Amino acid sequence: MFTHSYLLALDGSKESHAAATVAWKLTQAQNAKLVALSVVDSQAIWDLLGFGTPGFIGSGAYFAAYETILTALRTVSETLLTSFESRSENQAINTECLITEGNLLRQIFEQSKQHNLVIVGHRNTHTSSAILDQHSLIRTSLSKRLAGICPCPLLIVPSDKAWTKARLVFSNESFSPDALAQFLTFTDPLELEREVFCVGPEENIAKLVQKVKSLVPHSVKVLCLDAAEDEPFASAVDVTANTLLVVTTIQSIEGRETCAGTRIHDFLTSIPSVTVLVLPPGAATEVTEVEKVVKVGKAVKVGKAVKVGKAEKRSSNRTVEKFRAVLSNLNVI
Repeated sequence: MFTHSYLLALDGSKESHAAATVAWKLTQAQNAKLVALSVVDSQAIWDLLGFGTPGFIGSGAYFAAYETILTALRTVSETLLTSFESRSENQAINTECLITEGNLLRQIFEQSKQHNLVIVGHRNTHTSSAILDQHSLIRTSLSKRLAGICPCPLLIVPSDKAWTKARLVFSNESFSPDALAQFLTFTDPLELEREVFCVGPEENIAKLVQKVKSLVPHSVKVLCLDAAEDEPFASAVDVTANTLLVVTTIQSIEGRETCAGTRIHDFLTSIPSVTVLVLPPGAATEVTEVEKVVKVGKAVKVGKAVKVGKAEKRSSNRTVEKFRAVLSNLNVI
């Protein structure tokens, strides 16, 4: 009987492969169910085609191109999940594979509601190159955008380097007993050296430190970094790649932020080589970014053969009709 359910968002990158390796280890250590998700980003196809009001050649060529690309991406997803499932079976790990279609961020967000943890590879978007195409920027910043809206804990994995330590960082504003319990439950079977860092003004944090000490095992180190320190939060998150960094968050009118008030996107950009577990705010928050995304997509469970089921097979006419309706709603046609 599984005690947890983990969602692994897969693509063909090396960072995604690293995330899969970490997911396999966690699944075995924590008796969790693992669901691998591959998203056929049909919204990105429209963005790529740049289809607008019919001009010289009308809409037929664009719809034909859309169908060709969509079919190719479905094949890629099937191949990807076939390989993943085969490697999972070699390690005696029981997995479920899922293909969905629609906007990439929306699909992962919707699926995440059914799981205890989302695992995703991470490639930092910061680059010194003066040339960076828009599509690359969108793809590589997925984990950062997801960190701002994910309703459950999000594990962002840049590499499969083994952890020897785990560090939880929180402030008086972001602390909750649930966050502390999540940290202890998640790390307990991993047999890591654990520590908890409390950051904030000394007059506010002292009582919290004592409370935390009363709630954690004696083997967990509890430390305080107050305002007298230079950049206390920066010191708390200054870790090496062998440390799992667990960060609590708060919700502001500007969006989701770290416990120190740093935008989660900016924070993740500053530590590209560290695996980070982002805990969502303790209180339920309204998701704004994801509600702006067009709802176009469906989910199809994939068996061992990773074949597209009957529900997946539709006529070109029905597809054209559906996406004409979508484009009409977007005022594109």
